Amino acid sequence: MFLSGFVFVEPSPYDVLLAIVIVISAFFGFIQVRENIYYPLLFLHAFIIFSLIPFFYAYDLNDSVVYLAITYYLMLSLFFYERIVNVFGYSGITLLALGYVLTCTVGSVASLVSLVIPGPLSEITLYGNPLYGVRLRGFFKDPNVFGPCLVPALLICMLSWTPVFRSRIIIAGRWFLVLLFFITILLAGSRGGWLNLVVALAAFEWHRRRQREWSPRVRRRGLLPIAGLAVVAGVSYAVVTAAGYDAFLSDRFEEKGYDSDRFLAQSLALQEAAANPFGIGPGQSETYEGSVSLLRAPHSPHSLYVRIIAESGWGGAVSFLAFLLLTVRHAWRTAVVDWQYAPVAAVVFASLLGVLANSFFVDTLHWRHFWILLGVTWGLRGLWRLQFAVRRRHFGAAP
Repeated sequence: MFLSGFVFVEPSPYDVLLAIVIVISAFFGFIQVRENIYYPLLFLHAFIIFSLIPFFYAYDLNDSVVYLAITYYLMLSLFFYERIVNVFGYSGITLLALGYVLTCTVGSVASLVSLVIPGPLSEITLYGNPLYGVRLRGFFKDPNVFGPCLVPALLICMLSWTPVFRSRIIIAGRWFLVLLFFITILLAGSRGGWLNLVVALAAFEWHRRRQREWSPRVRRRGLLPIAGLAVVAGVSYAVVTAAGYDAFLSDRFEEKGYDSDRFLAQSLALQEAAANPFGIGPGQSETYEGSVSLLRAPHSPHSLYVRIIAESGWGGAVSFLAFLLLTVRHAWRTAVVDWQYAPVAAVVFASLLGVLANSFFVDTLHWRHFWILLGVTWGLRGLWRLQFAVRRRHFGAAP
């Protein structure tokens, strides 16, 4: 999990290690097909099958094979993380959360230090031209991935979930990490990442309101998280302004020339989807010689939903969207009920909504942390089903 934050090379160390672990886990029977994953298994493999149909007339077959192979590997990672959560419960989730927060902290600190004191890491952790504004990207290739990647870590620190934050010192220092992640997300300069953060925070606060109905501890703390976040936001703005980056941030809100190209590419891709109901093939948006190009240069649609319907066709889009809707439904159900995993389920639910909102403007299909969230969601669903079965066996009613 710590290596998941170091993806500036392809394949990354995380990918190599995880692929090896998945193969070993499958060989020894750790990854199993159980009732809990029947539906995601069905919908995702239907998506893969529909994605294979356009292979017969793909413009660049090699790109399609590589792109679909990466998609399938990430799909397998979902089932791996689902089993981690199901088998190890609290201890598994705690290790995942600690590793995730740690790698986000290292990436944030390295980026901010490189911004203040240019050094050997600057070429890796910074993105852009100093004349037009430098953006933070951590150990990622793109700041549009780095910023959103920090959102789940920020929510974990806001939550102060007991298994993760056992020490009083760590509990006291968690708001420093919230501040660190907030500033880093701002300076990553990703407008989709900012939308991701706003949606995730809104969903997290909505859950807190629901939780106050049945949690005395949450009622006692009242508006503490909101007050803490308000302080963090104020301090972040003061720090960014003092560093002279307020003009850079305001400039990011203005419409850019490439925005019109991006929306035009999405419109053209939808036209291609209407003309090719079976799709143009996985990974073909950047190489296809059809109308998904601008000035004779292929242009990505920069949208998960547009890419799926254009490349995998109507059947692939329906299959994948059905999987996403079912996942969100189960994420919501495990977050709004009174049980021991409700706090971490709230973080996963809010983070997942943030990524899905972000996906309207960025292609998130190959985001590693997206599939980690999906896997943890179905793992929590499995724990919930187990608890439901135990309660029904002992009390004869649903929890």
